[in-house]
Parts: sequence; structure tokens; C-alpha cells
Amino acid sequence: YIKVLFNGRGRRARCIVPENFEGFTPGPYFQMNMKLAKEKIAQAKEELRKKGLLDANGEIPVITIDLDDGVTAKKIAEFASQQFDKIGVRIKPQMMDWPTLQERVHTKKSQMYMMGWHSDYYDAENFLQLFYSPNINAGTNNSNYSNPEFDALYRKVSIMADSPERTALYSKMAMMICEDCPVLPLTEPLTLVLLH
Repeated sequence: YIKVLFNGRGRRARCIVPENFEGFTPGPYFQMNMKLAKEKIAQAKEELRKKGLLDANGEIPVITIDLDDGVTAKKIAEFASQQFDKIGVRIKPQMMDWPTLQERVHTKKSQMYMMGWHSDYYDAENFLQLFYSPNINAGTNNSNYSNPEFDALYRKVSIMADSPERTALYSKMAMMICEDCPVLPLTEPLTLVLLH
């Protein structure tokens, strides 16, 4: 993904907290393992079969992904389709302008979508706020993640001074996100800017 679409500019995200932030803890699942991926898809297919949710051909229904209609997003859609095909999952990209994409995400109409986040300040809390359940209605928790234990820890760390204890709690919260998987972090992009 990084090599093909971004000419190598960036690094693979292995945690919701970026690698150069206090609290970064690499998750155990950020790896390319086709055998395991196919096993998980077979497991999901069986669960869907038991619930009568497979399509008319007995396959996992097509997953719709909403993307903005920029040139890069079109390349991402093509690349994603190729990658999902490898594990037997069909995706259908829906391209739309940015305001429409935002509206669909905020009104919970997207099945799957792709967006990014950059920190407003240099602290892991800036990323962890995206999973604090009161922020669902505030418009920053677009994954609609809700976990009472995570929320309690977030309230605690949000008033703590910088300390090893707070960093340890950041790491614990990051691992909770990794385990519950409300989002799939893809990259920590590198942007080059030339100023004159």
C-alpha cells in the first residue's frame, strides 16, 4: 500500500497511537498473513451462514466502502479491491465528494469508509479521544466505539500530568483499541513540503 500508492512515503501503522508518541504499543495483529486471513474469512463466512446472511451465491455479501472522489482515493479503491479479492472478499467502492462522505460518516450511513486523523497537539490523548464514547455525538468518534472501561481510563488520563503512569495507561488503552478493532490503522504518512 505504502510502496505502490505513496512511493514509500510513510510507515505501516501498528497502533492507533503513532510510533513517535509516548504510549505507542505495537499491536500483535498488524501483519500480512494470508493463511490466517483466509481462516478468519472462512470463520466469518460460517457465522454469516448460520445467521442466514450470505448472499444468493452463498458468499459473504459485498462490502461497500465510501471514499472521497479524489485521484488518490480512486487508486486506493482499485488497490483495496485487489487485496480483498485475495482473501475472497468483494468490496464495492462508492466515490463521493468530501462533504457527502463526511455527512454519510456522521449520520452513520457508511458500512465502511476511509478517513485520516492528524494530531492537533503532541500527545497520545489526541488519538485516544477518537474512541471516547461521549465523542460519538460530538463528531470525533466516527467508529462509534463504546467501551465503559476505555471511557473510565480516558477520563482518568485526560486530567493527569505527563508521567510514566499516564504513559502506561495510554499503552493499555491503545491495546484495548487493538483488541476490539473498531478501526484499521493503515499508515503513518510522510508528507514532504517545499517552502521558499
